[in-house]
Amino acid sequence: MRYLSLACALLWAGTLYYLSDQPGMAITPLFSHQDKVMHVVAYALLGIFSMGVLPKSTAGYRPAQLWIVTALTGVYGLLDEYHQSFIPGRFASLGDVIADLAGGFLGALFVYLLAQRLARRNHADDT
Repeated sequence: MRYLSLACALLWAGTLYYLSDQPGMAITPLFSHQDKVMHVVAYALLGIFSMGVLPKSTAGYRPAQLWIVTALTGVYGLLDEYHQSFIPGRFASLGDVIADLAGGFLGALFVYLLAQRLARRNHADDT
């Protein structure tokens, strides 16, 4: 499962890079802050896939692993924004970096909490 997660994380990171490498287009948003919501969702997926790469114990993941994934997705978001600053019609945005960081955290937190819940259930079944 960890290898599948790694493949998904790498493919998704590549997809994000590809999308940010496209020249800017004028798109009418469907709702307020649509761009930020899309960043949160995109990086939440990256956080989910990235957590799956890490080893976990029978008790689930360690809190440090949650923060490592959050930091790594945040750094990737920062680098992606920097990369966008060189693409015609695109620009770097601190708000997007914050949305990327929040998304990475939320995705990683989801997996972290799910693993803890499953570990508790398995422990309860063993007793």
